[in-house]
Amino acid sequence: MKLYITLILTAVFLAFLAGYYGLSWRGNNEATPDDIVRVIQSKVHFQKTHRPSAFLNISKLFNNSEFVELIKPFPNNHRNELDMARRKYSSNKSCFSNVLTLINSLKENKVLKWEEYRCRVSNQLSDSFFKKAPYMHPSGVSYAFLALMTKDAPYNSKEWIYNHLNYFHASELKDVRAFIGALPVEFSILADFNKASLTSISKGKDYFLTSHYFFARILNPSSPFSLEYGIYPKKTLDTFLKRQPFELVKFVDGHECFFRDGPYCWRYNTSYLLKNSDKSNLIFAFLCIALVIFLSWILYYKIKQQKLEDENKRFALRVLTHEFRTPISSMLLQIERVQKGFSTLGHDLQESFLRLSNDVYRLQRLTESSRNYLKAQNKNNFQSSPHFDCHSVNDFVINIVEGFEEDIQVELLKEDSHFKMDTFWVALILRNLIENACVHGKAPVKVTVKKNKKNNLILTVEDEGECHFNNFNEMAQEFVKGDVSQGSGLGMNIVKNSLKKINATIDFKKNPTRFIVKIPFIKSKES
Repeated sequence: MKLYITLILTAVFLAFLAGYYGLSWRGNNEATPDDIVRVIQSKVHFQKTHRPSAFLNISKLFNNSEFVELIKPFPNNHRNELDMARRKYSSNKSCFSNVLTLINSLKENKVLKWEEYRCRVSNQLSDSFFKKAPYMHPSGVSYAFLALMTKDAPYNSKEWIYNHLNYFHASELKDVRAFIGALPVEFSILADFNKASLTSISKGKDYFLTSHYFFARILNPSSPFSLEYGIYPKKTLDTFLKRQPFELVKFVDGHECFFRDGPYCWRYNTSYLLKNSDKSNLIFAFLCIALVIFLSWILYYKIKQQKLEDENKRFALRVLTHEFRTPISSMLLQIERVQKGFSTLGHDLQESFLRLSNDVYRLQRLTESSRNYLKAQNKNNFQSSPHFDCHSVNDFVINIVEGFEEDIQVELLKEDSHFKMDTFWVALILRNLIENACVHGKAPVKVTVKKNKKNNLILTVEDEGECHFNNFNEMAQEFVKGDVSQGSGLGMNIVKNSLKKINATIDFKKNPTRFIVKIPFIKSKES
């Protein structure tokens, strides 16, 4: 057992040690300014060495100076509120509600013109209405989309929608695509952008990532304010990064991220970390891991070997117990037959017969102890008998003592009484202790029965012999025997397991040997 505890504690210590060095090897979880510069340098190098698979020219798509208004995400973040605004301001209901507030906030009357149209005060809108800024209604919906929502001609025709795609807000293009079908490639790309991607474009960021593409801004010296991006499949970027110190992993909300870039996190790859880490710490961490694996294997092997050895011992004991029962039963029958003519035997033969009878009965008790031990190991089959009132504690003890041939002194309760206990286990404990004293101890053997102040039952078995064991747990291990013992080494183990069944305790004293068993008092349930 000490070996197992040592192995487990050592393995746990080494595991913590390996984890500590592993975390120090991974380094800081936040990117430094130098790390960010290296990420940008990798992006620039990728852009220089790879041709885009497609282009996205925002300046061309939105051919006006106010195009950012149609790309920048609107502050209204809730889809439900946006849908309510679309339905409200595309219908002829709630006409001119809050219109003065809206007009004053924008310092122009385009809102009023729209209110007049949707409320049927005006029958049509000029084409310049949609092509002049502002393009967005204060509710967060483009005027082009509000016109589409009215389902009035010509605003619901595919031709009009195609000709005015660059006046819809980028976040509305997905709904437009659902209405008319496929969109031109560049508009279709914009339709798939989320809020983060639209923010990146509206701010004119040099690089940004989506779930499937990498966007790199193309700088045109002749037109520095133009906004055009080269589009690269993310798989191409992943292949490129295999030769770089970085790798991309999906961002998970709540998890640490070295450097956030859209839906991905940049981090140093394993090969770079191995190459630039402290070799001594790395070697030590791997050695710790190897030792943990090795110690775990030794522990597993030892436990498996111990179980196999215990099972082999139990099997051998099971076979011996089974094989002994038949000849012992036969010898007991023969002893009974000889006892009928015992008076006809000579004095010497009588003494030899009694000695032989004593040995046969002792062998019977040894076999019975072995059988009880095997039953105690099988939890499914070995069940205790229920607690019940033992009407006479003195009679209970006398019946057990009378089963032994040896001369045993008994000191009973001065006032006999009943006691609620599990008589099966108590009898098994007392028999094994008396047998141990008779076989391994020195006469006289004495059994004392008392009750303490708490009404607990105290059973004491003592003899005048000496014991070389230091404590009860040492002698109660399986198959542990004294120096001159010829028993099975199971008697004290049976006592130990039986004590647990009834929550009893035992106190062991040496020279002379004394076992003091305390059986707890159990109150009877009142009916």
